[in-house]
Amino acid sequence: MLGVLISLSWARIPNKERASARTKLEAFASNGKYAPLALRALTRDALRRRDLPTALAWSERNAAVPKAEFSDQLLRLEALFLAESPEYESWLSTVEKSAEQDPRFAFELGRWGLAALDPNKAASWLESLPKNVRDKPLLGVLLADSYSALQRWTELESLVRWANWRELEPLRLAFLARAQSRLGNAQKSDHTWELALTGAESQPGQAIPLLAMAREENRDVRKLLWMIVERDPRQVWARKELYESYFREKNSDQMLRMMELTLKENPSDQTAKYNVAGLLMVTGRETPRAERLAKELYEADSRNLERTALYAYGLKLQGEREKAAKMLDGRPGPRPAWQRRESLLRFDFVRLRAPRRSFPRRRRCQPSGIAPRVADLARSGFQKRVSGGIIQNPGR
Repeated sequence: MLGVLISLSWARIPNKERASARTKLEAFASNGKYAPLALRALTRDALRRRDLPTALAWSERNAAVPKAEFSDQLLRLEALFLAESPEYESWLSTVEKSAEQDPRFAFELGRWGLAALDPNKAASWLESLPKNVRDKPLLGVLLADSYSALQRWTELESLVRWANWRELEPLRLAFLARAQSRLGNAQKSDHTWELALTGAESQPGQAIPLLAMAREENRDVRKLLWMIVERDPRQVWARKELYESYFREKNSDQMLRMMELTLKENPSDQTAKYNVAGLLMVTGRETPRAERLAKELYEADSRNLERTALYAYGLKLQGEREKAAKMLDGRPGPRPAWQRRESLLRFDFVRLRAPRRSFPRRRRCQPSGIAPRVADLARSGFQKRVSGGIIQNPGR
């Protein structure tokens, strides 16, 4: 049953497989045990395909199941709304009555209304809720979003100034900073925003919502991204965004900072080790450590061109040019896939000591120095692809 649900919900699978999963779920739709799951999945599938007659039929059966959840009522509401059914208003009234009794339901309905309806309607309904429901933090967030969409800055400031959002306090301060900014008090807004960031440091879960607001407000996004990546290694998207922005700026200091963080979390990460070693070399820092990291990489895979070049360059920086040259001269060949790049690297590494006749292909090389050459090679590795922890070097 679970596999069928996954197949139906995964939009990228072939249509034939989706059709097969749909047929199987239709059989489960009459099974008392699995009917709620099957009907819910079939309704969502029909809505995703914009097959509104089918969505109406499945959602009606789904909402009539004895153990139907509030989310099933919302699915029915969405189907009626999209189909412009005359039953929409009466069903909306029924759903609103249920939502007024439970803040969780009110939040679900309010979130749907804010996304699907006019923000004025969403705000009006939220304002009409009983006070004990309306004062819940999540409902406050929805109302603050509504006021922001409507540019009702005075109402927004009044809403959040003295509200008690408990664990959502950083978000409350961020909304207050927004209202203060729009009302012309930039200095107070900046101070309030800093308070929100301070709160998020002790409540890391608030950093991602604040990040969305920081983008909208043109505030310092990177400070929040660092807050996210330093507290949660699983947020690979944040690491990728930071790294790529620093790469575009050619900010090697911050690129190295990101790679050091990744290597600290997982010292056996070959990708992070490669990137740290390369960045240390091209920035001229901790050369002995960089050479040691490059050696570890080389010993793990001595046939890898990028690792060989990196280790050879580390040896050169340590004054062992002869050893570096012999390492590159001794590589087996020919290997068309990397032959020209290898010749280019060999030229750069040893051109200061070898007779010119030793390198008949030197005309293909630009004698621009080894550091830029290895930097280019390293950068091509940094940007190659993303996998698991962070950017992965080629040839791994």
